[in-house]
Amino acid sequence: MIVAKTPCQSGRAGHPAHLAAHCAQPIVFLTCTTHGRRQVLADERVHAELRGLWERSGEINGWYVGDYVLMPDHVHLFARQAPASDSLAKWMGMWKSVSARRIAKLMSIDPPVWQEDYFDRYIRDEDHFRRVVRYIENNPVKAGLVRMAAEWPWSSAHYRNQAGTSEKTLVHPAARRIPGTPP
Repeated sequence: MIVAKTPCQSGRAGHPAHLAAHCAQPIVFLTCTTHGRRQVLADERVHAELRGLWERSGEINGWYVGDYVLMPDHVHLFARQAPASDSLAKWMGMWKSVSARRIAKLMSIDPPVWQEDYFDRYIRDEDHFRRVVRYIENNPVKAGLVRMAAEWPWSSAHYRNQAGTSEKTLVHPAARRIPGTPP
């Protein structure tokens, strides 16, 4: 059953509604997996390529990337769109296409690099956001790749630790972390 409140606050029974404070520019949690689950992403060259694409995507496509983690065969990231931006599907297609060509060349692998589809989930409130940040940051720990999240070199947790700050360091300063804050 759909309960219509405002265009931004509609929701299903048992499914929290988006908060009006952040629905105009919601934060999206995204997961992309490599084709055939090939383990090619946990590499400094791949990390540099993806970070570079994401750092420029705000100005080029209107999408700002926040916290992320590159696992060997998938990536988790948060993104937020600017008022004038490409659609999510267009932006995802762009960075996946560009990165696929570059990753294939860097890693000497044949395309395709990425699975065709991706998983997206809109963040509903601060509690949801914090739970998902903990989930992505602990992904390498849970997989047994490191003991502490900041030890995984292909993540925003590591980047934040290297910056010597307890603040969440973002790929792009316009990618606000807390729902409700304008980009």
